[in-house]
Amino acid sequence: MSLSERSVAFTYAQVEAVLRELHFIKADRGPAFASRLKHLKKLGFPKGVNVGKGQRVSYSGPQTWILALAFEFVQLGILPEKIVGGFTRDARVLVHATAHATVPMFHPSDPETDVTPTILMFDPSSLSDLMDDRYFDTRDPAMRNFTFGGPDLATSALEGYFPSRRLSAISLDRLLYDMGNAIDRILPGLKTDFLKSLATWSDSHGAEEIIKV
Repeated sequence: MSLSERSVAFTYAQVEAVLRELHFIKADRGPAFASRLKHLKKLGFPKGVNVGKGQRVSYSGPQTWILALAFEFVQLGILPEKIVGGFTRDARVLVHATAHATVPMFHPSDPETDVTPTILMFDPSSLSDLMDDRYFDTRDPAMRNFTFGGPDLATSALEGYFPSRRLSAISLDRLLYDMGNAIDRILPGLKTDFLKSLATWSDSHGAEEIIKV
C-alpha cells in the first residue's frame, strides 16, 4: 500500500513546545525540561537530529513521534540510555504498533475517521541499572516483553496469567490524539499531515528505521 503525503518538518523549538504542552510543564520549569530533551539529543536520539553545534535541526513527523513516545517512558522513570537501547532492540514492535494505530485512517478501501485504539504494553524495571542481569535473558530488564494490540490486550493480561510483577501500558491512540491537537495549536492545519506521515513511515519502513527516521 502506498500513501501520499506532504513533507512534515518541525524545528527544535516547535518539538519542545509540543512536548512541554503534552506534559503540562510549568513555565518556570522550562529549562529543566529542555535539559531532558537535550540529553536524548546528545545520545543521538533520534538518529539524524544531532547534526552538530550551530547547525539548524529539523525533525520529521516520525522523529517527533518517536521522541514523544520516548518521553512517555521518561514519565515512567526509565533512564534515557535504557530508552534508546530498548527502542533499538524492540524497533519492530514500535513500528508495527504505530502502523496499527495510524494506517487504517488512510486506507483507500476502508478509511477510518480516527486513530485506532492501540495499547503498548511492557514489563518496566526502573532499577535495571542496579539489577543482576544473570537472572534475565539477553535483553536489558529495563523494558521487557513488548507487545501491542487493542484495548482487549490489557483486559486479557489482567484476567489471565499475569506475566510479571509489574506491567505498564501506554495508550498510543491517546498520545497521538493529544499530539495532533498540540501540533494544530502550534502549527494550524498540520495535524492530518502529521498523522499521515506516521502511517506512511510505519507502513513502508522496516524496523531498522526506528531510530533513523
